[in-house]
Amino acid sequence: MNASAMPVGDIVPELVLVVGAVVVLVYALFAPRSAQPWCALAALAVLAVAAATTLPMLRGSQALTFFDTYAADDAAVWAKLIVLAVTALTILASLEWFSPDPRQGEYYAMVLFSALG
Repeated sequence: MNASAMPVGDIVPELVLVVGAVVVLVYALFAPRSAQPWCALAALAVLAVAAATTLPMLRGSQALTFFDTYAADDAAVWAKLIVLAVTALTILASLEWFSPDPRQGEYYAMVLFSALG
């Protein structure tokens, strides 16, 4: 297997999302109800880090990685950025709606997993 055909750097934003979503979910499972609103802030921070790791991928070139199964071109990068922005807007729009819900942290983890998909 050729290691150069699988640059892990091309999936750093996705790795950030999956690790961040798991951290938010584990925190939500063990945090008291009064601390659940922090999950929204953590989810927004995860999205910001994912966007920050996506921006350097805008290099104007087209490339296929992972044995030509994963596109790493500008269209894919812009699509990632749009998904991340819409996910952040979704979280911001749902803050008030989910504030009385005792499981709001789980919702924010689910939103991050949805952005990953």
